[in-house]
Amino acid sequence: MRAALVLLVAEAVGGRPEVAVPGAVAVELLHNHGIVHDDVVDEDELRRGRQTVWSAYGTSTAVLAGDALASLAVAHLASIGTMPGQRALLMLLESFRCTCDGQGGDLELEQGGMCTVEEYLQMAGNKTSALVAGAAGIGAV
Repeated sequence: MRAALVLLVAEAVGGRPEVAVPGAVAVELLHNHGIVHDDVVDEDELRRGRQTVWSAYGTSTAVLAGDALASLAVAHLASIGTMPGQRALLMLLESFRCTCDGQGGDLELEQGGMCTVEEYLQMAGNKTSALVAGAAGIGAV
């Protein structure tokens, strides 16, 4: 969905979707990084009926694989080298930071932390919508 959003937004603002493909690839790579790491943090053994990376290959391998996906996402956009490519890279990195903040807040709550409704909504928004918002922004640039 996020990768498709990059392409659709590019087209919606008058761009050619094929120009936005690197952004779509980067968003998808970062999303998959998040899935691999989230499964480790939550100790989920299955995702959509299939064994998760950490449960199949171990936690260390899953963490390294997730990190590799994130670095590939960044490298993919960094290689573009144009001003729009750099703006897209900054948007991707901001989405990544927000997602990490959201995951950290979620861990804090799981450990018995307290928060207001507004703080909870901020945490949930960072976890679930930061990359969607980033995808839209990347498509626009």
